[in-house]
Amino acid sequence: MLLFGAAAVGWLVVLATVVKAVRAGRIEIVYVMR
Repeated sequence: MLLFGAAAVGWLVVLATVVKAVRAGRIEIVYVMR
């Protein structure tokens, strides 16, 4: 259960980063860092 919670938090962080990057118009940077 704890592992699932950590994975969910990790996904939220990734999603927030992607949204921020898209808003800044830097999709290519996200792609490179993947």
